Amino acid sequence: MNAELINDSVIVDDERLANSLHSKGFIGTLEKAKLELSSVEALYLLNKEKIKIFKAGKELTEKEFSKIFSKKDKRFMIKYKVFSDLRDNGFIVKTALKYGFDFRIYDKGATIGDEHAIWLIYCVGQNDSLSITDYSKLIRVCHSVKKKMLLGIVDDESDVTYFESSWTKMK
Repeated sequence: MNAELINDSVIVDDERLANSLHSKGFIGTLEKAKLELSSVEALYLLNKEKIKIFKAGKELTEKEFSKIFSKKDKRFMIKYKVFSDLRDNGFIVKTALKYGFDFRIYDKGATIGDEHAIWLIYCVGQNDSLSITDYSKLIRVCHSVKKKMLLGIVDDESDVTYFESSWTKMK
């Protein structure tokens, strides 16, 4: 159940645990006998008491881990709240950095590699702003890769509301 924080990645080096975690919902990226977790995946598993995370031999608390990544990414906790909400509701959630989004979301029970993600999601806080130009760019990307766009908006009580958008051609 131990994992090591190395730079920005959390590595599970135990082959049995790595395979077990990955096979239960396709969490992390499995390479050989190691599982690499993103920061939000790692915090999610830490919160669920599935792993313990160590840095230079010292076990990190949830608060310590969150603080490290919140310094690197001001939207870290917003992304974590959305990720956690989606995972808790049975969706498979993977990163979507190459699209300019936070995550890609697969339907419940999907098999990665056999099925495609349905949505791309961008996470924002209720008091954050998103320009119409940036919003338009996000919608265009979704349309070009045949995905639906979701905004995951986290309010001050940490509740998440989702808004779906799509491209419509006017005649």
